[in-house]
Amino acid sequence: MEPIIFALAAMLLWGVGDFLIHRSVRESGVALSLFATALVGTIALAPWAIPTLGSLTLPYWLFFIALGALLTLAAILDFKALEIGKLGIVEIIFCVEIPVTAALAVWLHGDIISWYQGIIMIALLAGMLLLFFEKFSLRSVLERGAVLAFAGAVTMGFVNFLTADASQRTTAILAIWLPGIVLLVSSGVWLIKSGVRSAVSNVKLAWKALLLMAVIDTAAWVCYAYATSAGETAITTAITQGYPAIALVLGVRFNHERFAKHQWAGAAITFIAAILLAVSM
Repeated sequence: MEPIIFALAAMLLWGVGDFLIHRSVRESGVALSLFATALVGTIALAPWAIPTLGSLTLPYWLFFIALGALLTLAAILDFKALEIGKLGIVEIIFCVEIPVTAALAVWLHGDIISWYQGIIMIALLAGMLLLFFEKFSLRSVLERGAVLAFAGAVTMGFVNFLTADASQRTTAILAIWLPGIVLLVSSGVWLIKSGVRSAVSNVKLAWKALLLMAVIDTAAWVCYAYATSAGETAITTAITQGYPAIALVLGVRFNHERFAKHQWAGAAITFIAAILLAVSM
């Protein structure tokens, strides 16, 4: 029962967190938003992570550095997609993470997915596809940021699987903290090259929003790591991917975004499928 609670918590936090990221990247830029998220996560989790570093061998250090590099790439793609696209559309496309993570979990971890869970996951993906296009016609209009969101989702699928694997082999905190340091350094270098003065100016104007965004995003990742630390990576990840429906509602309520009827249907299917997966565990 505990993994389900953490998975549902991650779903809720990611939905709210990505809504805040969407606003932050448009107001403060991608580099500063990434740096703020990584900085807060590094500081907040340090008291729990540092005492366990002595147990890590060289292969684990190299693994976490590689995971951090992959996380950086996925985060840049995701944040850029959120910067230029509609929040609700981009978020639903992020559901592509599910089949990527699930395939890796079944192939490498031996996770078992029942036939009805497989059908529910297919329904979830079908719901996502309904949101992929603004309208259906011979010349369908591809939503802005859709390609970046798709690339980011595929990359993040690998990050999800490796994070789950790391949380099972080490600790949930280390699985988040060490890759986060790589993201912190990478985004810090990018921020310096982009211009420190403008970054400082943006921090002064929006530090509260940046802090709230970073805290919620960090909490979401910690919940995900704890949820997957007990195993069942494929199903647990699928549950957390109900968060785009939450972000969509927030986008409509506060950003006044508009969607076609088939896109609303897709959001409903996605959210219901995530809940059904949670019940099926």
